[in-house]
Amino acid sequence: MLGRRTALRLTAGASLLAAAAVPAVTLAEEMLPVDRPAPTPTPRVPVPGEFPGGHLGADHRFGGVLCSDLVLPHINQPENVTQLNVAWTREQFLWDTMSHYDPNLFFQMATDQNYPTGIEVNGLLQWVAGYANGGQDKRIPPNGMNLPWYDSSNHWGWMVHHLAKSRLPAYDDPDGIPRAADGRNPVSKWIIGNEPDICSPAHPGYSWNSNPATYLSLLRNAWLAIKNASPDLEVIMASLGIADDICNVEGDLRTFWHRFLEAMDQDPSAADNQFYFNHMGLNLHKEPERIGEFIKAYREDLDAAGMRDKEIWLTEMGVPVSTDPIDPTTNWNLAASPTERIHFLIQGYANALVAGADRIAIYNMRSFLREDIAYPILRLCMKYLKNTYSQRATKTPDRYGPYMQTSRQMVRIDIPGPGFITTVIYNLSPEAQFIQADFQTVSENTVPGIYKVGTEGDEQRLQPGFQTFGFGGATAHLEAWGKEIYSIGGGTTMYRYPDGYRLVTPTIV
Repeated sequence: MLGRRTALRLTAGASLLAAAAVPAVTLAEEMLPVDRPAPTPTPRVPVPGEFPGGHLGADHRFGGVLCSDLVLPHINQPENVTQLNVAWTREQFLWDTMSHYDPNLFFQMATDQNYPTGIEVNGLLQWVAGYANGGQDKRIPPNGMNLPWYDSSNHWGWMVHHLAKSRLPAYDDPDGIPRAADGRNPVSKWIIGNEPDICSPAHPGYSWNSNPATYLSLLRNAWLAIKNASPDLEVIMASLGIADDICNVEGDLRTFWHRFLEAMDQDPSAADNQFYFNHMGLNLHKEPERIGEFIKAYREDLDAAGMRDKEIWLTEMGVPVSTDPIDPTTNWNLAASPTERIHFLIQGYANALVAGADRIAIYNMRSFLREDIAYPILRLCMKYLKNTYSQRATKTPDRYGPYMQTSRQMVRIDIPGPGFITTVIYNLSPEAQFIQADFQTVSENTVPGIYKVGTEGDEQRLQPGFQTFGFGGATAHLEAWGKEIYSIGGGTTMYRYPDGYRLVTPTIV
């Protein structure tokens, strides 16, 4: 949830400065239509001048939270899923809505009950039913988790197993789309809880009134119950994030996770069961540099613990928006102006990818409707980042976290793809910056097509050679502890060009 952790502030957005020594050609937005045909299965040679990588198909990494909201009568924008390149949705399965165990109630606990879709549906299992914990608060763990998952008195294991079975693919509809029983969406991956690391009942994201060891029991039971429904199903550990200081011990910003690993070390069956999860979930908001910091830290922890095979899913990424003037001395909720949110989107995606995120879901789909100024920029963001290889991405400087928020530096992130490179550049200084750049031709067979777009959606086609680029100053800052901390950079610009070119920016180091 966006309510987690106080931190950084954003003021009114500065207009983007941009100048080029070589004249640029303004383009009409080159976006795939809503009803675009399925991509051809055979490779196609790029056409000179077309958008690099534009001939490639969809990118499964990008998702959205609650795509089902788009079919609500007062919204009615289901086509946004296609336009925004959303390949999967995280839907909620709210156990607390069940007054008693009854498989006939499974449908009403799901947010996708009126949203039949062909995109991948991943289910977030959240809250606890009153019948399972003696009528206590929905954040209190269920009873019976010490029993085998298949014992009906283990309310959690029993429910999870039968719910997972009810969402297995059963047949294909006339359009060839897999369906579960009664025409429901099949669910291939289950997320077990949400933000259990939030420890304060006063926090709006508070969802787990227990400790990491008890969460491990919840996860273990879910893993066994789901894998017995089908070994092909996958389990995602509850999404962790940046918890308030009160939840951390001795300055350890990942206290819950480290205590969870300690509990795992005491479980002799954990390693034989892939540590009870296939992928790790994170919810990270508001600060692009910290998004990269925490993804990188968890990736290193997973690798060190022998879990290199596990993907990191950023299951929520967003920033709260305020249309009222923002006071940098009191904005502890880290609200952004509408303009600053646009900068956040591009920087958030770029930092997540370069740090190692395998999937990213925007939070949430109802916050990015077509009438919002962020909508066309989010489309362009997907256009420029689609089909990139995050494993080969680089960041200059190769730093993350609080250091970068006071560095006043220019930042460059390069993410290559098949035959092209996407570069994102932004400015963490409050002062506008100009840099000299050079698109050098490094291959005689390079296909022309250098594209550039800023946060105003002013997509342009550039010529190779020397350029002068301008970047507006950062406006998103918090004045606290005697510092001015810039949480979101300014002047955010994306470039996409064939890999036969090399973009040289000597002043970004």
